[in-house]
Amino acid sequence: MKSFIVLVVVCCAIGLSESLSKEQRKEMFYKVANECATKEGGSSADVDEIAAHKPASTKGGKCVRACIFEAVGIMKNNQVDVESTANVAAMAFDGDAAKVSAARDLATACASVTDADRCEAAFKIMACGRDSAKGRGISFADL
Repeated sequence: MKSFIVLVVVCCAIGLSESLSKEQRKEMFYKVANECATKEGGSSADVDEIAAHKPASTKGGKCVRACIFEAVGIMKNNQVDVESTANVAAMAFDGDAAKVSAARDLATACASVTDADRCEAAFKIMACGRDSAKGRGISFADL
């Protein structure tokens, strides 16, 4: 079972453009992630954790995730934006109704998760997503 961040990574990388190759989407993800790392005081190790689907181990890593969430519209005002997440998922999964529904369900399950600190909010949202996915038997390898 992969973590909720897989959804964010996929949405960020794929959702930016439907017509890009897998390699181009990966490059775009790293561009956004590295820009966020620079902006948030994160490191290349923080970006590597995201790519490896690992939870953040530093404050910088949490903030990089918050930046990515905000950049793709998944998080607004330190909370999951359910509709925006569903829209990004629709692009990321080329309209696959089952996958979009799963993304919406996970976003809805975590919609009340927040924190005054946006970095902690992103961390808590990801933990919620992981727990919610696991509780629903969702494997991101199948998404």
